Amino acid sequence: MPSPKGYIRNYKQEAATESEARKKARADRNASRRKLIKEGLVHRNDGRQVDHIQPLSKGGSGRSRSNLRVRSQKANSSFQRNSKGKMKYEDQR
Repeated sequence: MPSPKGYIRNYKQEAATESEARKKARADRNASRRKLIKEGLVHRNDGRQVDHIQPLSKGGSGRSRSNLRVRSQKANSSFQRNSKGKMKYEDQR
């Protein structure tokens, strides 16, 4: 859902109320991106994202290279679809 017009995000408040688990997941995502930047696979503002094959929320490792791949922003951010264009649900995979 888009933010309302004129909305300004309060990063200080978000950081102050963020849980430890969420901080760890964010640190893992940032470390993963830095790792692939160092390898030369992604660059700043290139429209590509680091994808975790096994998501962090499902127990995947953020620091293991074998769990990382580079994907376009559209491919990484969109929900998987079936042949009719409907969203696939996790239990159907």
